[in-house]
Amino acid sequence: MKFLAIYKKELREALPWVLAAIAIFGFIVTMALLSGQISWQYSDNWHKTAESPIRISRFIIVSPTNECGPLFFFIILGLGLVLGVRQFWMPKFSKTWALTLHRSIRRERILFAKLASSITAFILGTGIPWTLYFWHLTKPGVLPIPPPLRVLIEGWVFVLMGVMIYSGTAVSGLSKGRWFGTKMLSLISAFLVMFIAFVGQGLFGFTITIVIGLAILLPQLFNMFMYKEF
Repeated sequence: MKFLAIYKKELREALPWVLAAIAIFGFIVTMALLSGQISWQYSDNWHKTAESPIRISRFIIVSPTNECGPLFFFIILGLGLVLGVRQFWMPKFSKTWALTLHRSIRRERILFAKLASSITAFILGTGIPWTLYFWHLTKPGVLPIPPPLRVLIEGWVFVLMGVMIYSGTAVSGLSKGRWFGTKMLSLISAFLVMFIAFVGQGLFGFTITIVIGLAILLPQLFNMFMYKEF
């Protein structure tokens, strides 16, 4: 029951940021869908060879919704940073760690309640909106060619990436290192893993890289939270 109470408290405190993420993404999607009709780009190129020139022509669909993917990435990035700072940095600044940890509940349950509330916040604030957005794009008449299922999967992998950034932020918040030294190492490492995942990995490689990053950061978070003297 106490686990549920902490979970509800953490989720309630994260709710403004969840609503902000939903509002920003909703505004971006609405403006993208209303900004204009689907357009076509025509490309006509000549490739000269020793034998004969080859003419290549192609049409490319350009949709105003193409802008939503990169902006969705930054929304997730911001949500991961905000939740990590709010849960693991602010208690230190407000000196409330002692009040939180001296409850009659084990430390690991407090940590799991925080993690569960943040994952719920990611699902509500980014995962579900992205799924609804994808569902709308696949409706007949919205796009000439509906997006493949890969687009939906990519969005959820981005959500997983946000959890990794959140974990790196949390570990840095618990670190005893100096501000301009080892304290920020875990957060920097999380961003480094993210950049590595983007470099020529493909969707499967991207996902595996993010999972590896989580497998490194989450045990660190657990050990620091369990044995740190607050």
